[in-house]
This record gives sequence, C-alpha cells and structure tokens, in this order.
Amino acid sequence: MTDFTAEAAPFTISPGNPRDASTAADMLAVMQAAHAQEAHLLGIAHTAPTPPTLQAVQSSTHFHLCALQAGRTVGVLVLGPDDDAGALCITQLVVHPRAQRQGIARSLVQNALQRGPGMVFVVTAASANAPALRLYTRLGFEPCRTGVLGPAALPVTQLRCQSPAQAPVAASVAASVAASASSAAHHQPPTAMNSEARQHSPAAERNQGPLLLQLQRLLAPAGQLLEIASGTGQHAAHFARSLPQWQWQPSDPVAVSRASVAAWCEGLPNVAPALQLDVLQQPWPVPAACFDAVFCANMLHIAPQACCAALMQGAQHSLKPGGLLLIYGPFIEADTPTAASNAAFDADLRQRNPAWGLRQLTQVLAQAQACGLALQERVTMPANNLLLVLRAGPA
Repeated sequence: MTDFTAEAAPFTISPGNPRDASTAADMLAVMQAAHAQEAHLLGIAHTAPTPPTLQAVQSSTHFHLCALQAGRTVGVLVLGPDDDAGALCITQLVVHPRAQRQGIARSLVQNALQRGPGMVFVVTAASANAPALRLYTRLGFEPCRTGVLGPAALPVTQLRCQSPAQAPVAASVAASVAASASSAAHHQPPTAMNSEARQHSPAAERNQGPLLLQLQRLLAPAGQLLEIASGTGQHAAHFARSLPQWQWQPSDPVAVSRASVAAWCEGLPNVAPALQLDVLQQPWPVPAACFDAVFCANMLHIAPQACCAALMQGAQHSLKPGGLLLIYGPFIEADTPTAASNAAFDADLRQRNPAWGLRQLTQVLAQAQACGLALQERVTMPANNLLLVLRAGPA
C-alpha cells in the first residue's frame, strides 16, 4: 500500500499495469484519497459516486498512466474510448492530496496527449472544481457542453482538446479497418488521396485511438510485430510511429495495398517493406517463432471461413512462445444479443459474397485453441467490436 511523506521529490510518468496486485492496490489508494478530498470540497460526501474497488481496477481494460515518486504511485490517469467515435476520454485523473501542487496532474495529461497525436481528447470535470477546469484549459482544452451527473445532480462541464499531430504521417489519423486476406475487395473501399499511392479508409478515424491504447497496454516495451492484411497501411504508420521500439512488419496479398502501405510508412525506420502474404498459403513467408505479436484487424468477416483457421495456423508458426495474437473486429456471440448494426452488417456482407460474414466467436476460439492459442482477454471496443487477445503456449 502506498505510504506518503510530505517532502516533495522528483517523479516519473509511466504506464501502469492494473493486473499487478500491488500496482492496483497503490492506484486504488490514490483514487480513494483523491475521491474523498473532492467529495468533501464539493460538499457531496454523502451522495458522491462510489469510488472504484480493487476488483474494478484490476479488471479494467483501459490504459493507465501512473506518476511515481520515490517508487510509490502518487497520481493516476485512466484513458479509454469516448462515446463519440474516434475520441479518447480521460475517465480519471487523480493525485494523492499529499502529492498535489507539484505539476503531477499536468504531466499526466501532457503524457496522455502525446500518446494520441492528432486525436480528440475529452474529459468531464465538476463545474465547481475550479483547479481542474483551470488545469485543462491551460493545456488547450475548451468547454463544449454542461450537464449534471449522479444522484446528487452534480453540475459538470465537458471539455475537448485535439492533441498536436506529428510529422510526417500524423496529419492523418490512422488505423486500417478494411483489409483483405485474399484478392477479395475491401468491404469499405478506401478513397484515393491526392491521386497518390496512399489510400485512406474513413473508418480508420473511428478506431485507431482505442486500438492504440490497447496496444500500449498489452504489448511489451519493445518487440517485433507482424501485421496481417495491412490494407491501406494506416495502422502500420500510426502504430509504428507511436510505438517506436517495436519493429513493424506489414503484409497484404494485394499489390495496390502494399503500395499504399509504403506511401503511408515512408520515412518510418521501424517499418519493414510490406510482405506479399495470403493467409491461406501455408506456410507463411516468415521465419518460424520470430514475432512477439501478430495483429489482424477487420479481416475475418470479409474473407472466406477458411481464413480463420489459416490465421491461427500462421500465428502458431510465426509467434515466439508466449507471443500474442491480437484480433480486432465484430463477432457473433452465443450468449450476447447481436447489435442491430452488426446484424445488418452481417446480412449485407453475405449478400455481397456468401463466403463473407461475421464469425461465431465460439468457432474462432475453438480454432485458436486447436493451434495452441489460449484466450487471455476479451476486450469490448467501441461500435460493437471486440479485441481478442490470444497467447501462444510454450515451445
């Protein structure tokens, strides 16, 4: 448990792992202390929302930043997807009362903004919390709406800020959503950008922020990643730039897509030329057990059913022991009602091509298990999508 002294000391900002019991307990201690302080200052101690529990902290799939001072957690910022597509939400920003007025909150917010270049960030603060509102406005946030929150009808203010984009490729928000596993066309054809090789998928702007947060949370500080069905290359460009210690290997079976990947990733030293890789052609043209992670977004539902088993087989071949296979997209779950938008999307896909369609999650996981890939996390993502986190077994 965190033990504080009154003496100020230098602090550092780094991602925190709520799965670690000690780290989660330290986070919770800071959250509870800051929550109690704010409730008292705002006069809502008896009607304020209940602070999080240890179980809630440990089960969170949001991205956590921690401020560490003399090895102890003194501040926490929690970042997750916002209800507005494509935006990121600061869901919590807390500093222990004994560590305040040292610039910790400001540093946490600045670090978060740097992790989503070009992205829109939103945050909601109590309208009476003048220090919080002052902090956010000084960092470039602007009030956009007001309302009330909780049983106490606490007046709140929502603020928005767009973080600066980074050259050369950050001027466009990234993340490929339409990628093909074979010569099949993308289900949302990208539009040409300035008639150059670089292609653009508008849907990328709605998922790149939440996906980057999950990659930052799940991946080790450095490693090698193979991306399957890179499509336009927006994923490769954005994620590789934001994860500079990761070597990114894009791939796609379509020549036009590979050219787009090259255009998006020009100048990025940690992105290799895109491979010509069709998941159905086994073995994949990569060395065995050489990647720490394999990433595949929005492929399974616009590819033949056989591509699912092929993806698992290829990942089994390519991943190091303990490596991660990350699969993003919409699925059908037996014990969860299918969202109307997903049902309509599934029907539209099958009308376009009878071999396409949303895949049953149980079948996907069964094929993964058959290849020695165990489900580690099922992460709920915006717009009725999931991120499946599968881990390869030992050698």
